[in-house]
Amino acid sequence: MCMVTPPTSNPAGTDFTSVEQGTAGKCKETLVTCKRTDDLTCNKVSIQTSTGVLIDAADTKEASALLLCQNDGTYSFGTITNIGQLSCVYEECASCTSCDISKLTLPMPVAGANFLNLDSTTADGCKQTSVTCERTDSQRCGTVAVVGSNGPIMGNLASTVDGNTVTVSLTCQADGTYSSGSLNNINQLDCLYETCAVPNLCAECDINAISLANLPTGAIFNPTDIPSGNCKVTDASCARNDGKLCAQIITTVDTLIGQWRFYGYSSDAGHAYLFCGENGLYDIGAPSAIVTSITCEYINCI
Repeated sequence: MCMVTPPTSNPAGTDFTSVEQGTAGKCKETLVTCKRTDDLTCNKVSIQTSTGVLIDAADTKEASALLLCQNDGTYSFGTITNIGQLSCVYEECASCTSCDISKLTLPMPVAGANFLNLDSTTADGCKQTSVTCERTDSQRCGTVAVVGSNGPIMGNLASTVDGNTVTVSLTCQADGTYSSGSLNNINQLDCLYETCAVPNLCAECDINAISLANLPTGAIFNPTDIPSGNCKVTDASCARNDGKLCAQIITTVDTLIGQWRFYGYSSDAGHAYLFCGENGLYDIGAPSAIVTSITCEYINCI
């Protein structure tokens, strides 16, 4: 009578099963299966005997073979006869949780820049790693990109224009390698910084960022930008909108290094001229005199 001789032992996370397929009027058949019971997927799973390989399956968790009982009381499978002891062989098994970003060739350190990575888990339980290339200084670049390679193929995984940082997600595959988009088996990452320089922000100052004290009824703060090459100059005007003229309008500008007062006489407006610096902050003509607040005072308005 045909008997299946199972493997003497099974590696951790695996199992062997044999199930007789009872069909009346036919010789006994038995389905034998070698399979992984963990989350690993193997490059190859095979069922072997001393006289050869019964079957092997690629990129899978299991392999099965249907054995046929012969008249001599032994099993056969295809051209292999007299099957005795069986064994399960699992080759190059990995998991979609086993990817390790540190095993990749990572970007070389660059002054004023940083490479960051953060692991997370997707809805299907696989590992996902977010990688970021960023400038840590004040430079902005024409292009910042994360570039990946698997040896013969290199690809731009993500990029940003006129910025200082870019992030892309790498997904761990069943074979334990990372992929992103159409690029698989990623083994190297690089950060690309092109055309980087400290930006001149002298046209980007925001007057609304400066604190302004409450104005009395009939008074307004009426800032107006004045053309001055590529940089911004702003007339920070304390004015009236009720038709009154004031004997004196005082515009007080507080800065990091002191206080300045600007006077308007017999007028409906007083003016203080603020200069937008390369750092994107207003000053009153000296880079250290950064403006922090403005106060409008109206005297004897009729």
